[in-house]
Amino acid sequence: MALLGGVELLVDDWGLDVVYSGSQKSLMNEALRLVVEETLQVRWDRHRDAAHHLYSRLEAAGLELVVAAKHCNLAHSVFALR
Repeated sequence: MALLGGVELLVDDWGLDVVYSGSQKSLMNEALRLVVEETLQVRWDRHRDAAHHLYSRLEAAGLELVVAAKHCNLAHSVFALR
């Protein structure tokens, strides 16, 4: 699952001309209010922490991340397993 609003997206800093995302995963009406209330930084940190917890539990179960967790800093909501 990929989601906009779950990880920091530095459109200007990364020189991105166009960004497209479906909003159904994390930016629906009530979710927008919650994002503002929580703040983006707290949200990004929470998603990062949850992702790293998930990675450690998956690895403990004998599954292997295709991309090592230390390289997943920009996409905490996208991962592949072997």
